[in-house]
Amino acid sequence: SLHDALPILRIIVPGFPESTRLLAIELARIQVFSLVGGAWFAILATLFQVRNRFLWPPISIVLSYLTGFALLLWWLPFYGVRLAAWVQLYINFLPCILMLPILGRFKWFSLDLALPREICRRMKPVVFGAAYYRTGVAADRLVASFLAPGSIVILDLAQRVHVAIARMLSQGIV
Repeated sequence: SLHDALPILRIIVPGFPESTRLLAIELARIQVFSLVGGAWFAILATLFQVRNRFLWPPISIVLSYLTGFALLLWWLPFYGVRLAAWVQLYINFLPCILMLPILGRFKWFSLDLALPREICRRMKPVVFGAAYYRTGVAADRLVASFLAPGSIVILDLAQRVHVAIARMLSQGIV
């Protein structure tokens, strides 16, 4: 029913009978997957551009539009507007399928743990430093609680100065 439908479509198609609004919702549910095709196209077209191959992405779009138009001319009298929604999905995915060869041959997944081990080995100092930095306040407060009165205030002031200096340096470097 319309009450279960997307609320935005009730706003987009006001004044239409409920059957027309339900059709709009059905068509929108089909066409929403076109976003995936658009995202894939952007990635694959970027790969083509990086490799200095600029013609195939627009050619694939033209081919998809021409074949989509031919499908509409041929089958629209039989399937109606639902076909138009599926053709819209088709013309967003066909260029992606036509551009898939840029990815190269399919390679089966190999379980080579050398790289993850090396990454973990190199990340240990960073992880331990980050862990200390994140828990440092609690640990410092615990240790400072055994010191003379006023030590926590001095420690807090020193930490604030340290954080300010680190922030200025990191922003300056960036």
